[in-house]
Amino acid sequence: MSTTRPVPGMRRITELALAEQPSSRLPAPAARQQQEAPTVDEFTVPEDKQEELKCARPRVEHVFKVAFTVIGLLDHSGLPHGSQTPRQIWLQLRGDREDVSKAKVSSRNH
Repeated sequence: MSTTRPVPGMRRITELALAEQPSSRLPAPAARQQQEAPTVDEFTVPEDKQEELKCARPRVEHVFKVAFTVIGLLDHSGLPHGSQTPRQIWLQLRGDREDVSKAKVSSRNH
């Protein structure tokens, strides 16, 4: 499992509220397969991608058959004062390994 963790010193400070929670839109065989051995991948994207991700989320879940969750915004309080590191949004994808991999590429490109 490929997992990109936040920069050391960063921590989640807020939960970003989305109108729709992750849903199970998977057909029965895919849902059964996902329950057997789901892959979970967490990664970050720049905060300025937040609106694009909100719009893309339903499409990503439908096309790639994954659960797409915006975990929250990362806090930079543990970084050195004056750090120019942009704020990051922490995302999670859950589903079949291959589907998660493809969805991650798509999510990062938005």
